[in-house]
Amino acid sequence: MDEETKMRESLEAKLARVGDPLRMLRRAPANRFRFDYPDQITNWQDEQAAWRTTAVLFDQSHHMTDVYFTGPDVGRLLAESGTNSFATWAPNKAKHLVTCTEEGRMIGTAVLFGLGENEVSVVGPTATANWLTYRAETQGYDVAVVRDERTADQPPGGHRRLFRFEIEGPAARAILEKAHGGPLGPVRFFGMTSFTLGGRPVRALSHTMAGVPGAESMGMEIWGPWEDHQPCWDALVSAGEEFGLVLGGALAYYTGGIESGYAAQPTPAIYTAPELKGYREWLPGNGYEGKLSATPRRPSRTITRPRTTSATATW
Repeated sequence: MDEETKMRESLEAKLARVGDPLRMLRRAPANRFRFDYPDQITNWQDEQAAWRTTAVLFDQSHHMTDVYFTGPDVGRLLAESGTNSFATWAPNKAKHLVTCTEEGRMIGTAVLFGLGENEVSVVGPTATANWLTYRAETQGYDVAVVRDERTADQPPGGHRRLFRFEIEGPAARAILEKAHGGPLGPVRFFGMTSFTLGGRPVRALSHTMAGVPGAESMGMEIWGPWEDHQPCWDALVSAGEEFGLVLGGALAYYTGGIESGYAAQPTPAIYTAPELKGYREWLPGNGYEGKLSATPRRPSRTITRPRTTSATATW
């Protein structure tokens, strides 16, 4: 089969061609996933330590898929696609969304942001975004879908709609207040707020994806229009100089989720169930689910290669 035909085939067709989903996953190329930031800025040990001693700043702008869902059936779509309760759901709140099949088998997880009334975004690995998009488009929900693919899947010359930063550590609040130009009010865990960085408006989620929540530590995930990426980054870096802010690379970033107990991403339970044939026909064979690797990988001998990082699904 030529490469152009492979690019057009569905996941269902690819599975039929390969003959076995386990064979497909085990034979998938296990290449490192490329991003626009290095594995290490200084070294990953110092970057990792910074979220307990001073503060660390990560650029999350490239590796996650963002999908926006709006419309009167958004709440029903979410409640019928995952395991979460939405009894107290409201705008300016977030959830760790866990999606599953009708049989309760896990598809994946992502962070769900309540942007407004009947308006949410789902941010994270692509499996959950794909599952919700498919259901919204094929199951009769009155929901509009707008996708913002991760940087690796953007068209040539394209860029993300939003930048996304993460700042963690005991000095994070002082740095944010200096970059904002005034005090910031309290925000409950997984609550959202708005402020400015260097005069540019941003929204933020209170969380701790690195280290452990505590009285002296805080974490914020911050986002705004892509054109404000550099001014907001510069405002944080400048404000952080007196507080010992450390810039973090990909290696330290991926250890934070392990330390804080963030759930690993499973291989989606979609490859064999007869009732999910329609979903496999909807999914591209060269997409996220068709290129996952279930093969254990030998550790890289170098950890300083620029502009790369790793993302691996667990089996």
